[in-house]
Amino acid sequence: MEELKGSAEARLAQGVLKAAMEDDLLEWADWAIPLLLSALPAEFLGALLSYVINVDSSLDLQKLAARVRSGGNSTAAATIMSSLADRIRAEAIALAEQRVRPSVRLGAPRRG
Repeated sequence: MEELKGSAEARLAQGVLKAAMEDDLLEWADWAIPLLLSALPAEFLGALLSYVINVDSSLDLQKLAARVRSGGNSTAAATIMSSLADRIRAEAIALAEQRVRPSVRLGAPRRG
């Protein structure tokens, strides 16, 4: 990722916006994770991670989680992993609910 100027927070925010526009969030994660796992506040990590997850619904969360785990700093990584786990769990529940819900077509004739 090209050299971004400013504080760690500013560089991360600029970088994630650029990566989102270029559809390259996993590459951004490779660059950003060491910075994310430095001494940044957990609230900032949570907000940025929420943006990353919400901006790209096709983002492979397991690949993102693997990158976080390999980044070091167990306390910050645990915060990030918890957010990722919550998101993966919510997606799994939503998918399961879609599969068990009968499809309802309005105006379709009833059989029987």
